[in-house]
Amino acid sequence: MLGTGNAISQTALYSGQRALPLFGAVAGSLYALFGVGNLLAGYTGPFERWRRATDNDQQDVWWDGSTVRLGGGEVVTGWLAGGNAYQVTRYDHTRQGHDATQATASAQPRTALAGVVDVGPNGKPVAVFSGAQFLEVQNALGFSRLAAALTVAANIKATGAGTQFVFTTQVAASTSTRATFAYIGGSTTISVQGRQQDGYALTTASTTVTSLEWARLIARARYAGGYMDIAANGAALTSVSMLGFSGAPSNTPDTDSFSPPRIGASASGASFLTGQIGTLALARTALDPTLTDAALLKTAA
Repeated sequence: MLGTGNAISQTALYSGQRALPLFGAVAGSLYALFGVGNLLAGYTGPFERWRRATDNDQQDVWWDGSTVRLGGGEVVTGWLAGGNAYQVTRYDHTRQGHDATQATASAQPRTALAGVVDVGPNGKPVAVFSGAQFLEVQNALGFSRLAAALTVAANIKATGAGTQFVFTTQVAASTSTRATFAYIGGSTTISVQGRQQDGYALTTASTTVTSLEWARLIARARYAGGYMDIAANGAALTSVSMLGFSGAPSNTPDTDSFSPPRIGASASGASFLTGQIGTLALARTALDPTLTDAALLKTAA
């Protein structure tokens, strides 16, 4: 659900940003989209809801093309008053209600430090994960139900060691993985893992990125096609055939996940991400990698 804010301020904040929505080429295929700016036609709501650490006051925030503002148009730094802020909600720009939220203060990613908004190299706000934070995607237990394919695409920078989950969705009866997108063994190897049927062995497809640098990543679990693939920064896809077939490749089981999909941690609350996330897109189809990478490039954190 969209946050609050008056219609006049929303129109003012988005004036001049309505042309050429950056994810317009794949808009009809998206399940959820999180980010900053003019990503999809028709969305003029806040991009996130922040909590101010000094008193736990919460406000929806908008991006005017260069500055984060509150719903009445005030620059957010005044509200921050030199303090830290944390992400309560990332609003879903598809308007399908798949917002990513975190109610527990200690598990909320940071969005501002000492009154300064956390930004990526292009000056747009990002979410900072420090090894103990995650978000859960709402109204999304069916994200991987009867899926022919799933896609996760993101602008991301990992800075931690060990396995770090970017995204995961679970099987029906436990916290076992149906599909996972994670850094493995540090910040240079990124993998997509999945199982075609609950109980099958996990299949892994991996690629490498430059350590401690921002990357555009696209990971696809193509269940009905029988393979996983992944690509970074516009390079060719790396594909791996899925394991465990007892027959022809098929969709995932007709069962919801055990718990909501997570951003920044495993289903069991471990393997937390240390790093930053900018734009993140989810789809219940195999998004076109060229079109998706082009959108990520334009929104690159």
